[in-house]
Amino acid sequence: MRKTIRSIAISLAFLVLTTKTFASGELFQVAPISALTEGIYTNSGYTYKNLEKHGDFGLGTFNYIDGEMVAFNGKFYQMKDDGRIVLVDKNLTVPFAEVCYFKPDITNIIFTNITTFNDFTNAVKKHLEYKNGPYAIKITGNFSYLKLRALIKQSKPGVPLVIAAKQEKIFEFHNINGTLVGFWFPKYLSGIAVGGFHFHFISHDLKHGGHVLDLQLTKGTMDLMRVSNFNMHFLTTQEFNQANLSDDSINKDLNNAENSHASTNK
Repeated sequence: MRKTIRSIAISLAFLVLTTKTFASGELFQVAPISALTEGIYTNSGYTYKNLEKHGDFGLGTFNYIDGEMVAFNGKFYQMKDDGRIVLVDKNLTVPFAEVCYFKPDITNIIFTNITTFNDFTNAVKKHLEYKNGPYAIKITGNFSYLKLRALIKQSKPGVPLVIAAKQEKIFEFHNINGTLVGFWFPKYLSGIAVGGFHFHFISHDLKHGGHVLDLQLTKGTMDLMRVSNFNMHFLTTQEFNQANLSDDSINKDLNNAENSHASTNK
């Protein structure tokens, strides 16, 4: 008997009254980030073969949170917890991901000599004109310091992300060239996505990458795409259907797991 996987989706449109012309900023997401936070990351039934139909730029993770994903220039890469980067097997399943076809509205914003992560986010925020809709963000440049993490593949399902993140592998680099792939979401969407900034990195030589924890930027160029449409695929697994994703502690756990930034002068 052939198994049928059902798909449920939600679509949101962010309307802006403006005379400016924007690219068609559509973002596709697999599952709310709150599900990943609660340990729902196994056998989603949604594959990377399906995901790649929705974008060429983005980030995410894998079954049993086996490392970090970055999509860049139309290719999907997996950052393993041993530091290796491999092309994604299209048959792997997706517990969480965000992708888009990156068509920037604003290009060639130059940053120089940024020495803390807080200064970095403040510099980016100055260019986010619309405060209640998401942005896709690409920053390419030279980083004098970069602190990355890769999640370790879990041996059993259901381990909350805040606990799994304590087993993360940390990688630190100096004077490295590469690209930040990321998104900014307004805080009112926390739990649906990571409220605030969420970045993954891939080096120009495709040898290093991961989830960004800290950085110092020597010089970089930023392109921005305002997201005007947001589409989500909801999981239909038993774990997802039975989970309590409205718990007030979820956003606190999410912040602890995703945003453990500790800038230092390195």
